[in-house]
Amino acid sequence: MSTLGRDSGGTRAWASVGAEQAVLEQLAGLDGDLESGFNAAEECLYRHPAGNLALVWRSGSQRLEVTFGELADAADRMAAELAARGVGPGSRVAVLLPRRPELLHTLFAIWRLGAAVVPLFTAFGPTAIATRVEAAGATVLVTDGVFATRLPEHFGLSVVDVDQPLRARAPAPPLRRHAPSQPFIVLFTSGTSGFPKGVPVPLRALLSFRAYLDYSVALRPDDRLWCVADPGWAYGLFCGLVGPMILGAAIRFLQDGFEPRRAAAFLVEERITAVMSAPTAYRLMLPWLSRSGLRLACSAGEPLPPELAHAFRRATGAPVFDQYGQTEVGMVAGNHHGLAHTVIDGSMGLAVPGYRVAVLDRAGHPVIGERGRLAVHLDDSPMGYFTGYLGSRPSVRDDACFTPDGWYLTGDLAVQAEAGHLSFASRSDDLIVSSGYRVGPAEIEEQLLRHPAVADCVVVGRPDRARGEVIVAFVVPAHLDEAEHLIGDLQAYVRRELAAHLAPREVRLIEEIPRSPSGKPQRFVLRRGLELQRR
Repeated sequence: MSTLGRDSGGTRAWASVGAEQAVLEQLAGLDGDLESGFNAAEECLYRHPAGNLALVWRSGSQRLEVTFGELADAADRMAAELAARGVGPGSRVAVLLPRRPELLHTLFAIWRLGAAVVPLFTAFGPTAIATRVEAAGATVLVTDGVFATRLPEHFGLSVVDVDQPLRARAPAPPLRRHAPSQPFIVLFTSGTSGFPKGVPVPLRALLSFRAYLDYSVALRPDDRLWCVADPGWAYGLFCGLVGPMILGAAIRFLQDGFEPRRAAAFLVEERITAVMSAPTAYRLMLPWLSRSGLRLACSAGEPLPPELAHAFRRATGAPVFDQYGQTEVGMVAGNHHGLAHTVIDGSMGLAVPGYRVAVLDRAGHPVIGERGRLAVHLDDSPMGYFTGYLGSRPSVRDDACFTPDGWYLTGDLAVQAEAGHLSFASRSDDLIVSSGYRVGPAEIEEQLLRHPAVADCVVVGRPDRARGEVIVAFVVPAHLDEAEHLIGDLQAYVRRELAAHLAPREVRLIEEIPRSPSGKPQRFVLRRGLELQRR
């Protein structure tokens, strides 16, 4: 196994930071504690100097800088409005807002009151909004004049439109701390099939979010941070908003929809030194990236191909590290910019201090050097916070995602090396078994993406009576005029570069890969299309 030829940039060795030490270090950086409790608005907003920069907002030619003090004043006014509508400790408030300053006002107002935010991605339609709001038990929804048109007919919640004057006359109630177990976010997983599950995120998760920015991102006081991910989803909210603001760092909102050339220009115009995104966005930005002062980059949400990491560094001069997490558990593994360790080419790194992460065999035992189920031991992870899904059975450990001895199964397959490095293999439900071979699609996808004629691709299995499954590659060609000869070329290319049993039996050219709002390929959509064609 090759390496990137360097260690991560931290001064402390990864192995020197024990689990209990990690918890103590993160608690020391918070005003609340495990006894008196926490208030997320206090940790992210009210305790920071009022004159410090908190937000840089861009939309088209407009640019706005907002201080912590200005945010606090706006949050107070919104908290008064929500309190007048009955919001208090334990309430749940849905938020359907784009990346505009009012989104921050609203989040902090909800958290100030001890209520939980139910984030709604702005691409959701009426049905998606209604089902999530109902499942979460929200009583109020905050939106704006544009997205209010997305609401279902006969919507039963009290609606606050941030574009309209607030009506509350009384001041907001005093800020109080609440138990570490009290949820402050209820976020729904994107899911690959069935209805997304609600994940209550308790206040003690603030430690985990801070730890990621501390160890994995190594955010400095003078950094100019930009998280490309949308705060309607876990990475954008947990790591791109809450974590940095706990540290008192300014965040950046580019309200415009993602466009690669514009995003690359934003890095230069705002003199960004630390960026966080999914690999797909980095790959799309590559043609327009340059050496503009970027210090480091973090990648999450899907596997980071080694060749993309190398190309990104050649273009920007900055290392991009692969990291791993889920809505349920936060960021639990990664190559850490803030801790010294060997960075393995193609690995998603080592466990975040405070988490016990392992690969389990079929019997549920940790294994080294073998493909198995990636799992997090919640009882042995003092940084962990997941206790079960919204509305789960009384004994959450009866859920299928938990083993009897305390492991949470992520649903991903991985391999763990002797030194602890983890390498992603595939989703457990994406594994292809063809002619007796167990095939992870990620390896084939990475190889196809190296071909200059491939712009994007996804590999799935199609049921086959003779072979069990056959490998099918869905490919978006980089140039339509080359598509005629591309199918045979790609099959021969994979057969030559990897192995005959990994070569796709079918290559289907399509215009666009279906993806979830968080950017993950929706393999189930492609599988369903294959099944319908066979009927």
